[in-house]
Amino acid sequence: MRLSYRLLRTLITLVGRLCFRFRAEGTEAVPVEGPCLLLAHHASFLDPPLIAAPIPREIHFLARTGVARAPVLAPIFSHFNVHPIRRGGVDRQAIAVCAGLLREGYPLLLFPEGTRSPDGKVHPPRGGFAMILELAPLTPCVPVLIEGSYRALPRGRWVPRPARVRVVYGPAFTLSDRAPDEDRRAFYNRCAGELWRRWRAMGASVAEE
Repeated sequence: MRLSYRLLRTLITLVGRLCFRFRAEGTEAVPVEGPCLLLAHHASFLDPPLIAAPIPREIHFLARTGVARAPVLAPIFSHFNVHPIRRGGVDRQAIAVCAGLLREGYPLLLFPEGTRSPDGKVHPPRGGFAMILELAPLTPCVPVLIEGSYRALPRGRWVPRPARVRVVYGPAFTLSDRAPDEDRRAFYNRCAGELWRRWRAMGASVAEE
């Protein structure tokens, strides 16, 4: 782990504990080496740093192009492993980058709901992450839930407020490859359904279906 990443991780952990009484559970579920997909519920801009900080490995992230390539901030984001992705549609270049990171043995954090929750509840994931698994099959997946970040910094708010925040990492699992007679849409739905089942089993506060 690079010194700059280690220092930022320590700072985030300290601020998290002071401001949000932050705690993490189940970090042992994250593989200590090799690739993995961290598949997390997304409620707040606080989620990426607070999910990544407890893990003693450098994590890679995705951010929409306008954020990842913002003037002045772009070199900082790039230094701390933030990769751009186009919002809307399928960004095949970003998918290839993600699969390449996994094949090289890096952990990657994704938010399969597609956007931040409008109400703090956990919404059904989309199956887009399965496009990456097609290119990097049998990658271990770790379901992640974060509680309290929506209260601390919901959509439309730019200044955090005090709230207790907890992140939970569930047991790692592996999704089987797409079967020869399974079309892509069915495969993506199967992967999304399995993640949804695991989030719910972890006690997710789900939105009304």
